[in-house]
Amino acid sequence: MSMANEHRNPSISHAEQFFPSPNTITPPKDEPVKDEPAKDEWVTLNPANLKENERQLLGKVFTDYAKNDLFLPDSTYVLKIKQTNYHVSLTNLVIKRNRSKLQHEHEVRFEPMGARIGNGVYGETCQSTGAIAVDSNHEALLANANKQRVVKNISIMNNETEEQFKARVNNEYTLAKLAGNLSPKPPVFYNLPTGERGAIITMRKVGEFSLAELIRNSDDLSFKERCELSIEVMRAIDELIKKGIIHRDLNTGNIRISYKNGKFTATIIDFGLAELASTEMQTPSTKLVGSLLHSPPEVLEHCQYSHASDVFATGKILWEIWGGREAEIPVHIRKMEDRHARRQKLIDLVREENKFYPLRGLFNGIPKLNAPNKNDIRAQLNKLTDSDPEKRGTTLQSYINEFKKISLSNFFTQDIGRQIMHSLEKNNKDSLKTLLSKVDHTWFVEDNLENRLIKTVLDYLKKALSQKNRNFLAFLLICAPYLKNECNKLSRF
Repeated sequence: MSMANEHRNPSISHAEQFFPSPNTITPPKDEPVKDEPAKDEWVTLNPANLKENERQLLGKVFTDYAKNDLFLPDSTYVLKIKQTNYHVSLTNLVIKRNRSKLQHEHEVRFEPMGARIGNGVYGETCQSTGAIAVDSNHEALLANANKQRVVKNISIMNNETEEQFKARVNNEYTLAKLAGNLSPKPPVFYNLPTGERGAIITMRKVGEFSLAELIRNSDDLSFKERCELSIEVMRAIDELIKKGIIHRDLNTGNIRISYKNGKFTATIIDFGLAELASTEMQTPSTKLVGSLLHSPPEVLEHCQYSHASDVFATGKILWEIWGGREAEIPVHIRKMEDRHARRQKLIDLVREENKFYPLRGLFNGIPKLNAPNKNDIRAQLNKLTDSDPEKRGTTLQSYINEFKKISLSNFFTQDIGRQIMHSLEKNNKDSLKTLLSKVDHTWFVEDNLENRLIKTVLDYLKKALSQKNRNFLAFLLICAPYLKNECNKLSRF
């Protein structure tokens, strides 16, 4: 343990709600106390990088004297162990949680907060540096070292009562849990001697990067990848809609993206402004919240939040994916000093854009994109951002289906698609084998038999059946899984 003896007179915070007094920690009964004056030792602890004995010191404090979940700010805490007064300075924020249901009755965990990774109106989000478990024997071990988590520190607003604040935090926790991907822990509320009040929610870290970061570096994304990304983002948002959640702050910063084995996975985060649909309808909002750049006319005019407003925000997000750049507040508005005037100017600008040119600049940011289906993309985004909420709808499944069709149609307009069709016609086995190895079979739509290309596949199935051609059947079964029922007739093969 390193002793910072040169700092003899620091400003001390006794944090009475955590440690009743410097004299509460007493030596074990089997070690008699010598009648000697107490010594002072100064210890600086960085909970994100503790040595074993430092973990034990901090762990003993938590194990013996912290009866409830708590939050420790940066400060210096005075403890007395045996004949030594330890002035323990914490260099970053720590959360502690009792874990009485674990193997050891008195086991506790404390979790340091590392670098800040997000900041908003209601607080900040930090990277967790890994929980440290301390059992009843004061043995400190890293717990779930490979489990990445984040810690959200939520601030109470000036105009909020304690009751309103707790209701807001508990609502965020409940909806984050309902969303199903974040595994949040119950909030820890704190009220510090300095007067600072807030709450902590710890949750699973999701995604490798935000959608905003991906868009900023999306020049090389292909048409197929943008289709897949659009479908995945809509799928994630539609899952919230199915659970009755109105997010109210959908934007590219609140969508986390993972890319693994050639596939995108999207996860929606930050439920600080979210509401359940039934609750929102009973208590309509009286003020604008969330991203104004992603807000539909009914929100800007009447603060009418609904699933349809989240559908509109989804359209704006897809505009960013297919525009190759993020939606940004113009520089001349950002430079305005008066906050209220700046906000009103932005509202007026968004109203004008929504009315006259909601998709201005679409595709401009990706000039190299080979997209023969641009008009189909534009048509879907126009519908998503329609000024009439009834026309845009309250779910995203139909849009997902349309994007699947667009992706499939684009595949057959490319060279590889034409080559496969040609090889099928000529029954060229070697060519088919080579081409099939290049095909991503998830491109093919499973739920739309009206599509012209699906009918083409059906025609080939009939041809294969009549000729008893196994090569045709193998290809069709791979490319069109929904035809398996039709192919059950081929059991004699």
